Amino acid sequence: MFYILSKVLYFIINPLTWILVLLFIAFFTKKNKRRKRTLGAAICLLLFFTNPFLFKKIAQWWEISPITMSEITEPYDVAIVLGGYSKPGVVPDDRFHLRSAVTRLSTAVELYQSGKVKKLLLSGGEVGITHKIPSEAIKAQEFLINIGVDSADIIIENQARNTHENAKYSAQLIKANDYNKVLLITSAYHMRRSSACLNKEEISHTPFSVDLFDAKLDSEIFNQFLPKIAIFFYWEAIIREWFGMLTYKAMGYM
Repeated sequence: MFYILSKVLYFIINPLTWILVLLFIAFFTKKNKRRKRTLGAAICLLLFFTNPFLFKKIAQWWEISPITMSEITEPYDVAIVLGGYSKPGVVPDDRFHLRSAVTRLSTAVELYQSGKVKKLLLSGGEVGITHKIPSEAIKAQEFLINIGVDSADIIIENQARNTHENAKYSAQLIKANDYNKVLLITSAYHMRRSSACLNKEEISHTPFSVDLFDAKLDSEIFNQFLPKIAIFFYWEAIIREWFGMLTYKAMGYM
């Protein structure tokens, strides 16, 4: 129930939803003054939520700065790799389909192959509302074995459906295996909530942020002031995290 409710609420807090509602009101209202106000508000929101410069400043404030690989001088026992880097259930299903957050997984593999982490804990269970989508962790395990990662060094957590459960079930595996040095790998915008949830489970760990929004934005100063539709989706992720932090705090998950 919580999973379904969260998806509905995420739709409501999406900036694009706000703009579409305002445009709907502007189109159907019979009052000229209200039409002008709602249309103006929609345009202002559109310009705000597509402005790369404004988003860049917000992202730099919010995202947890990453440590570098060179800062890891002693190997970690395990790296928790949070899901969200692939597209389970996409056809053809004879391959591993990746999405923009793939650096969560690729960085984990790089750390493993360079000897900076001994084992990889893949966290991600079945998701979906109308139908079940296979566990991302299990599909990722098959992929990693195919590219040469030793199956004995892959730990699967395939129950989690959200960040709270990622931390909860991963913590159980870490405690059961008596791992001491733990690295947490997830996107920089998602690190605050993920780390807080893991702290709640009393797991000492080192955050390793990847997939920074700053790296996705054009560094050319002039282009930072040109509206860009992709910024809409970046804002959606940030606002979802803010909402998630408030919800998790109220639920006692962090």
